[in-house]
Amino acid sequence: MINGRDHMMGYRRLSLLAIAAALALAAAQSPALADARIFTAKSSVPGITIDQAFRNGEELAVVGHGNGTTLFRIDSPSTPVGCANKIEFVTSTGEHVEQLADMCALNWTVTVNVKAAAAEGGNAGPAPAAGGEAIPAVPPTDSTFAQTVTLSTDDPSVTIIAVTLDGKPVAITGREGDAVKFEIAGTDQGIVCDRTVGLTLSDGREITRKANICLNNWTVVIAAGEGGAPPPPTVELPTAPATETPAPPPAQPPVVQPPTAPNPEMVWMFSSAGNTATLVHGTPETDASNFSASCVRGSGNITVTVLDSSVPGVVPGSAVPITFSAGSFARTYPGIGSPMDQIVGASLPEVQIPAADPLWSAIIRETTLGVAIAPAWRSAISLAGSAGPARQLLAACSQAAIAPPPVALPGPPAVGPGIVARFFCDNGEVITVTFNGAQQTAVVTEAGAPPLVLHWDPSRNTRYSAGPARLVLPGDGEARWSRFGGPAVACFER
Repeated sequence: MINGRDHMMGYRRLSLLAIAAALALAAAQSPALADARIFTAKSSVPGITIDQAFRNGEELAVVGHGNGTTLFRIDSPSTPVGCANKIEFVTSTGEHVEQLADMCALNWTVTVNVKAAAAEGGNAGPAPAAGGEAIPAVPPTDSTFAQTVTLSTDDPSVTIIAVTLDGKPVAITGREGDAVKFEIAGTDQGIVCDRTVGLTLSDGREITRKANICLNNWTVVIAAGEGGAPPPPTVELPTAPATETPAPPPAQPPVVQPPTAPNPEMVWMFSSAGNTATLVHGTPETDASNFSASCVRGSGNITVTVLDSSVPGVVPGSAVPITFSAGSFARTYPGIGSPMDQIVGASLPEVQIPAADPLWSAIIRETTLGVAIAPAWRSAISLAGSAGPARQLLAACSQAAIAPPPVALPGPPAVGPGIVARFFCDNGEVITVTFNGAQQTAVVTEAGAPPLVLHWDPSRNTRYSAGPARLVLPGDGEARWSRFGGPAVACFER
């Protein structure tokens, strides 16, 4: 159980994190800085705070305080801020602690290991952690570190033979299925995420891609579509006697369709007409498009069509395996050839994919969607601006939840007193939430529905619920709301 003051402090901390995120965005957009990041530092011992932080001898700016934590900003004038950083912290008791931390793995929240006796001026060594175990000692200043990166391609038919990073060869330290592993050394500056990755493949191709090696827990999937396999070497055939049948010419290699370059004029659009909802990537007010997903509202199934008539071998009803890849996600689906499309005059690859399939979350969070269709057709579609329209499609296509029977209330819920917050949701709705710490409730008010009282769930400290309704607060001013227990809509505080 938590009291009202603790609950209100928890919500204020969510607001503080939202402010920090805004400061980070503003810093990143400043023309004077190549990169800037905000992180939170707190002490491992209650009552001791972190007052200063130094990186490479330079003091970091303090941008906020709250609930025993301190927010610092890392400014990098010439290079991106790496994930791994060695930082010297100064506590409110005067103790200096140098600590190496992978900020990305820690979600930019660092707990500084300080000495418990430091609060009383003593030097009793490391403070005991929960369960009686000693907190690990601070790493020595000359310690080094390395990060393992897992690398694979979106083409399961090829094997990675060699890897280069920014033009320099790296040693492959292990293999796991189609993926290879290599280590990258960290420095006091951290590890730069955006790199140029070069691959030598088993079919003879050499490809080069720009990739962020820090995302998805250091797991990178490289699109192998650009550039076809080199032509086979010319074979000198012996001259056959005139009386014999000439030998047939050698088989020609399959034609590889190069990936479609992202079209800057194409955007992601959601539309709804009657009982049908549609998501399209195309040029507004034209027929130019390369991806379509549509459904009957509430059916739970979505029909995806690849809008490109250049895919070879597609006829109505034919089997067309389609592989979609985005970030660390890659999956092959059993597609078929559609009936003849009257606009393009050809059969198009299409496939039925459930609304609960992980493809949709990959489309929402990643930057590029790779499409591969056997035997050798590939394309790449930009996912810029896909999150909002894709969420609208999922909200429309997901199976509708059965509304619960009305609950008789003694009277309309009291909206105040409490902390009031407004959230703007991806489906265009606005909800108002009144948090009452003393009663451990959240009252949700939305247009066209009576106020609904939800109660704090002690087993999940970011969740309120009432029957099938639930409100989840993952942090940074974000909320996920579902009144009838169906797929939650994402909402953001304004």
